[in-house]
Amino acid sequence: MTPKPTWPPGPTPDAPALPHARSTPPEETPFVSVIIPVRNGASSIGDCIAAVLACDYPPDRREILVVDNASTDFTVAEISRHPVTLLSE
Repeated sequence: MTPKPTWPPGPTPDAPALPHARSTPPEETPFVSVIIPVRNGASSIGDCIAAVLACDYPPDRREILVVDNASTDFTVAEISRHPVTLLSE
């Protein structure tokens, strides 16, 4: 019987494990920008933003930019409830 693969996959001999964000000194943790495009996504954007905010990455080393493309529903109101930067296109 073939063993069932596990997720997430562990390191392989030719691909060593990457350092965990918390094990990396703050001055060596790269600053990242997470860009989330959205249009008329009021029903899903809150969950999307919450998932990004829940990631295990130092908050002072990341920014979350939500780009709204002229939504006509309550997307902007939902985005405004979260600690992210709202950009309108």
